[in-house]
Amino acid sequence: MSELKVDTITASDGTSPVTLTKQSAAKAWSHYSGTGTTFNNSLNLSSAVDNDTGDYSANFSSSFSDAYYSATNGSAESSTARGIFLTGSDFSHTTSSYRHQYGLSSNAAGSGLIDSDINNVQITVHGDLA
Repeated sequence: MSELKVDTITASDGTSPVTLTKQSAAKAWSHYSGTGTTFNNSLNLSSAVDNDTGDYSANFSSSFSDAYYSATNGSAESSTARGIFLTGSDFSHTTSSYRHQYGLSSNAAGSGLIDSDINNVQITVHGDLA
């Protein structure tokens, strides 16, 4: 059995590390506060925009080849036992950004969009980079 140990795989032109462009690894992901737009950690995201309560856009550092990428997102709300729903499909995705919303599905207090209170708005995006 062979074993391969490497620190860096360099592009054929010898100038940079290899970029994943046609594989299924996540091409963008983030973890950020639902009450702001500062990333705790991220990959291929340059900024987040707080459009309104529970309504965000994440801007990609490197654009996708088309707007038909697969994106998942999620969050939680800790102050009560309420559930969180999430959306994203109501908006037009672009090659350079992904818009997503978070809100309460139902409880005694009602439902509607909210800012997550425990700093864990998360998105993961799979697709081909341009």
